[in-house]
Amino acid sequence: MLLFSLLFSLLVFKSKDVIYFIIYNYFIINDWGNEHLLEIIKRVDGWPCYANINTASGYFKAIIRCNENDNKEWFWALEWNKYFRVIGLIADKMIKQKIFDNLPVIKTYSIGNDIFFKEKPIEKNKDFLFSGTVVEEIYGV
Repeated sequence: MLLFSLLFSLLVFKSKDVIYFIIYNYFIINDWGNEHLLEIIKRVDGWPCYANINTASGYFKAIIRCNENDNKEWFWALEWNKYFRVIGLIADKMIKQKIFDNLPVIKTYSIGNDIFFKEKPIEKNKDFLFSGTVVEEIYGV
């Protein structure tokens, strides 16, 4: 996370406003086909990519994309050990994050007080979370 924080600080805001670092969710490899994750990936696919890191023989990946609107929303994702993914958003205001609104309904199962859902592996042709090409200019700098 330290590397990611340093990269982000180089890219983002030069204001005195509070910056909100939002963790949306995490996904293990058996659930990379999760409908929420796939929908969010589709929603940010058109956002310019400002960092796309693939290191340690693919065992660590990170990507940062920016929605170039007035809200300065930055989508981020990390993959660790080819097994674990975390996604979220960074914004300079506590705004309603439309990127996470109206996601597909995931069927859940209840056993007692616990709620479960079936994990869904990703199809190889749908795994494009880390496929962004980095733009040459840094937004707002």
